[in-house]
Amino acid sequence: MLLTLPAIGQDIDLKMDRDLYHQIDRMRLKTGGHVKWHSSLRDYDHDFIHGLTEQMDSLEVSRSEREWISYLSNLTRKDAGVGDSIPTGNIWDHLYRNPAYFYSNYGKDFHVHLNPLVHFSAGNSSEKDGLLGTNARGLAFSGSINDIFFFYTDIIETQRRFPAFIDRYIDQREAIPQNGFYKPYKSEVFDFEDGRDYLNSTGYLSIRVTDNVGFQFGHGRHFIGNGYRSVLLGDFSNNYFYLQADWKFWKIHYRNIWSELRPRSAIFGGEDDVLPRKYSATHHLSLNFTPTFNIGLFETVVYHRSDQLELGYFNPVILYRTVEQSANSPDNVLLGFDLRWDVWQTISFYGQLVFDEFRFRELVTDNQGWWGNKYALQVGAQYIDVLGLPDLDIRLEHNRVRPYTYTHRDSSASYSHFNLPLAHPLGANFHETVLEIRYQPFRNFSTVATVVSYVKGEDGADENWGGDILLPHGSREREFDNKIGQGIENRVLFMDLSLTYKIFDGLYLDSYLAHRTSERYDRSETIYQMGIRYNMAKRNYRL
Repeated sequence: MLLTLPAIGQDIDLKMDRDLYHQIDRMRLKTGGHVKWHSSLRDYDHDFIHGLTEQMDSLEVSRSEREWISYLSNLTRKDAGVGDSIPTGNIWDHLYRNPAYFYSNYGKDFHVHLNPLVHFSAGNSSEKDGLLGTNARGLAFSGSINDIFFFYTDIIETQRRFPAFIDRYIDQREAIPQNGFYKPYKSEVFDFEDGRDYLNSTGYLSIRVTDNVGFQFGHGRHFIGNGYRSVLLGDFSNNYFYLQADWKFWKIHYRNIWSELRPRSAIFGGEDDVLPRKYSATHHLSLNFTPTFNIGLFETVVYHRSDQLELGYFNPVILYRTVEQSANSPDNVLLGFDLRWDVWQTISFYGQLVFDEFRFRELVTDNQGWWGNKYALQVGAQYIDVLGLPDLDIRLEHNRVRPYTYTHRDSSASYSHFNLPLAHPLGANFHETVLEIRYQPFRNFSTVATVVSYVKGEDGADENWGGDILLPHGSREREFDNKIGQGIENRVLFMDLSLTYKIFDGLYLDSYLAHRTSERYDRSETIYQMGIRYNMAKRNYRL
């Protein structure tokens, strides 16, 4: 459990779940947008979702959409519901009183919810003998007091045997994506010794100061953007400690995030070593010009101090570059932009642009591939109900990141946490295209097909071509003629198909098939798994 203090000027946030995010995004598109909602912040709190489902009730929707509306309405309900009988005080009266929760209790000035979290899966890989598998169990507890204080906490214990390509990534980074620290795990029942055992928890406490101002203090991750990936701030790294402030007025949502990060994995240190710290401060200003056109301004700084915090970065309304210069310390500052434009209530175009460092002359008028022109770009589009076919949705996205982007002269100040990137999972020096197709042909049956194709420039022995953001950019190979994919080129194609059957709200059966090829290493891996989930999101790493 994590105690916290201030949080959003709203309510409990929705858990990070791509399937839920997608359904909410569909609803937002169909209702024509909402001037007070800012999609790039994924500010999916319960108040907003409740209002969105009420808007959807007035529209003509498919049967599957109607069931999602019902589920989300139950998920965000703050009272026992009209006509509900008052429990006698027996605990059994509170079980599934709300269909979205195992246990729920509503009072005049509070509500609380408890859900078990379960994920079991088994399968095989063409590169490994024996079974792959996931054994994850946990609890999630949330609620509010007086509609002013809100809290959420979960804890999940997992034993998992990954496919071979994920094992290689974990061994390289000494961290599990979205989790971080792990211990070796072997199973005598299934006869393997290369599993991973890890524990993770998310938690925060929020306070609503006014309807437009709030704070959140907790341990978790953030995502800024409208795409499948983000080149601004993604959710691929381990959880981190943060303080968040939200300010909403007119057509603006302004967010501050101050975070305490770790420059390396815990596995690199001794058994009783306390990990060193580094810090980040982030601003994001989101402006809705219209309900269907949004633009955002982004700024973040990552800095490493062995003996102090840089208090100037706690100013919520100042450019970090000015603080950096006044402190005479060139910290790692990134500036960025993002936008989204919704068209015809079925299509959304979106994009992001990040500058880590650049010179106008070197970038525009005399571009010779200077190493310091470090930037990242994303362009994408999403089309729902393609050609009028209900519940058929397509996303196409392209990301490209220049060599040495997100790096710093001091490797401790790279844009990373726990050896994992804070933005795109591939780090830098790559270009990537993502195609995602979602279809729900029947009431409780849904499919997601994904194709990820990328080219990444990797490093040779004792070489730094700009793909590893943990390396200091001072060890670069050359000043000019740097381009995306330089170094040792690796072309990767990843394809997967996920089939999901909903038994009832929160309980799902999954079938998963994936195939990955890597040209540099001449490797090909096919993975097949089946599983059952209860109140947990799917975790598929497409690298």
